[in-house]
Amino acid sequence: MQKDVVERAQEIYASTGRPCASSEALNLLPELIETISTLRSPEEAIAAAFGRQIKERNKMFWAEEAVLAARIALKKKEGELMLSGAIIGKNAETRDAQLANGTSAERAALERAEAEKRAAQLAYDCASLVVDSLKWRIRAVEAGL
Repeated sequence: MQKDVVERAQEIYASTGRPCASSEALNLLPELIETISTLRSPEEAIAAAFGRQIKERNKMFWAEEAVLAARIALKKKEGELMLSGAIIGKNAETRDAQLANGTSAERAALERAEAEKRAAQLAYDCASLVVDSLKWRIRAVEAGL
């Protein structure tokens, strides 16, 4: 039996050690649609597609939460630096540079969280496209096409 495309995608991404790039996900989308719609019964295909969409939406929610937490941590650190007297530049550019230097770890964490959110959004969008494809196929069958 052919390997599930989702497992294959996970293997690909695990081997690279990085989040899914949009071109990789979009290249897998036609194969994912074909696998779900042709290798399973219609009921299983529908259940799998909707289940995947729900799972990806849940991941996207938690990725959004991680971005919010990273933004809060960044603002908190900026406030601490301002109150501690560590930011003492005479002009705005110097203060901004000191603030950026003092919050580099928090800014990096925010960038990582935003990248994970973009990857989660892409995975959800791909899962939604599969669901939409199945809906259109069902409509076509019902219409006798």
